[in-house]
Amino acid sequence: VNVCQEEVLLNTLIEVCMHLGQTKRLQDLLALYDRSGNKPSQHLYGALIKSCSQLKRMNKCKEYWQDMVVERAMQPNDIVLGCMLDALVCNGLVGEAVDLFKEWKPKVGANMVMYSTLAKGFAVEG
Repeated sequence: VNVCQEEVLLNTLIEVCMHLGQTKRLQDLLALYDRSGNKPSQHLYGALIKSCSQLKRMNKCKEYWQDMVVERAMQPNDIVLGCMLDALVCNGLVGEAVDLFKEWKPKVGANMVMYSTLAKGFAVEG
């Protein structure tokens, strides 16, 4: 089975690797997906951003975000926006998270998870 062709399977494997702390396997999965040349669905963008955040690869998170919203002109849903906000906050980029939230809130809306994520960032920042 080619996991890069089966997004549900790939997403599940990414989530399992993150949950179990399988960093090497997660890195290998991401590298395999990047080499595949496939274009992620909106849902998979969220998982890719979340996994890169866990790996402390913020540049890659931003690359996936740019690919989605600029290159492919896709509008994120609240889940993907929440993943990107969390990635920014968890990597010490609270100001960027606030700016991104302000930019996309009128288009996507906001939810308690987003507000909690930003609050977490402010609490850590002090």
